[in-house]
Amino acid sequence: EELDFLGFYQVVQSVKKIIPRLSLKVDLVGTSSLIICANGLIIQPHQLFQSFSQYDLVMIPGGKGWKKAVANKNLIEALQSAARSGKFVCSVCTGAFILARAGLLKERIATTHWRYLSDLRPFCRKVSRRRVVIDNKIITAGGIACSLDLGLKVVEIIWGEEIKAAVKKRLVLK
Repeated sequence: EELDFLGFYQVVQSVKKIIPRLSLKVDLVGTSSLIICANGLIIQPHQLFQSFSQYDLVMIPGGKGWKKAVANKNLIEALQSAARSGKFVCSVCTGAFILARAGLLKERIATTHWRYLSDLRPFCRKVSRRRVVIDNKIITAGGIACSLDLGLKVVEIIWGEEIKAAVKKRLVLK
């Protein structure tokens, strides 16, 4: 789903407009040079996936490609490595199943799109219906529009409540 990543992307990129001197790089990373999203939007990623070693935070969106992604051994290993090295690892919607495949939701509280909550249950300690669930440095968000909520929560964690409020005001969010 396009909004799974675009909402998060817009929120986090907005921080650069509030803190102009901020050295922040937000990349869309893909496994192919063009990605056709669920509703037909075609995205050209900034980077082709190799690893997440150069990033402080990784966000995995959901959507129709998640079943293929859980079979991508390199992606799963890169997520495991990112988590082991203390990076924030986040997901929106069915992206939670990619984190689950990497073993990152074991013994954690997590969420996903409401349609898939019961499917997520075997992979985590507890499933929550909250829009965003923070369990240490693993953060999961519910479906689609929760991408905005996830972005705001990440902004709050990294830059604080004041910057989060400025982003909300800039983007006309409640």
